Amino acid sequence: MIEAFTGWLLELVLKVIKSIWDLLTDIAIAVTDLVLSALAAVIRAIPAPEFLTQYGIGNLINQFSSDILFFASAFGLNDCFAVLAAGFGFRMVRKIVTLGQW
Repeated sequence: MIEAFTGWLLELVLKVIKSIWDLLTDIAIAVTDLVLSALAAVIRAIPAPEFLTQYGIGNLINQFSSDILFFASAFGLNDCFAVLAAGFGFRMVRKIVTLGQW
């Protein structure tokens, strides 16, 4: 009877310790989430520099001469850049999914 009681008491103490550990883990995750959210808000509040916002990619491409635009379409640069972007996107998704192990 004493052995059953001490076994039950030991299980109870272990459950309490595990519950406290889970609580501390949850608190650490919540604090980390708050810190990262605050950091993201601070970064979002930084305005973009003027030299980045005054030009768009369409405006820059429209300023090219007609000769350059002809050769860009003849060489199929838009398809080349699309393939490069798809490859880069696949690589980034692969790294995210495998947690950077590749």
